[in-house]
Amino acid sequence: MDQEKHNRIIANLKKAFNIAYKGKKSQSLRYIYREVYGDDYPEEADPDSYVTVTELQNFARHLDVGLGRTFIDLACGRGGPGMWIARKIGANFHEKNPYSILNI
Repeated sequence: MDQEKHNRIIANLKKAFNIAYKGKKSQSLRYIYREVYGDDYPEEADPDSYVTVTELQNFARHLDVGLGRTFIDLACGRGGPGMWIARKIGANFHEKNPYSILNI
């Protein structure tokens, strides 16, 4: 692949990521999530998926990662659920998104 094409691909990846993940959800969407999930909505994680507190607790329990250990989430968007888990179990968290995986 030539350098110009590579640069266009990377620029488009960054643009798509920023459109999808840089902004916060609207207040209306947050309200809907809170209404649907109730106490099981992980507001502090600000997920872009339909993950619940119960699911995050299960992930944390099954990760086999504890205090001071490190885990990585690939293509994690903003990384909210991973950061939530890391805070709960005292682990280190590294997020890797499409263009950071490519070291760009």
